[in-house]
Amino acid sequence: REQAGALDVVSMFQVLEHMHDPVAALRDARACLRPGGLLLIETWDRGSAIARLFGKHWQQITPPSVLWLFDRKSLVRSLERAGFHPRTILRTSKRVSVNWVLGILADKAPKIIGPVLRALGQSALGKFTIVYGLGDLISVVAT
Repeated sequence: REQAGALDVVSMFQVLEHMHDPVAALRDARACLRPGGLLLIETWDRGSAIARLFGKHWQQITPPSVLWLFDRKSLVRSLERAGFHPRTILRTSKRVSVNWVLGILADKAPKIIGPVLRALGQSALGKFTIVYGLGDLISVVAT
């Protein structure tokens, strides 16, 4: 744990959804920040169109690893409970490997197709990257 008020920036990229108590984790992050310091978060948006479309089959519903799924309103509420002021919330994209995509699909696919998708992911094809931009990933800047 960092000394109180010692940091200019704390980043939590795809971390918050795995914490047992996200508000407590945010409070700990706040305690580490100097006045005016920044908190950067990247997390999944359960309120996104793709999350609503896929419902319980949305690829981010992966218990027991993912404990919390936020929409913008619940994320802002959690930040405010921890003493933060959200400044910017925006949809983001990132590059992911084809192996990662095929692994996600394999987890959701019928058992007979899953091993085929995993094998494809382990092939040379799996090493390529693509832009993941389905609108369900958000980034937040808070003070």
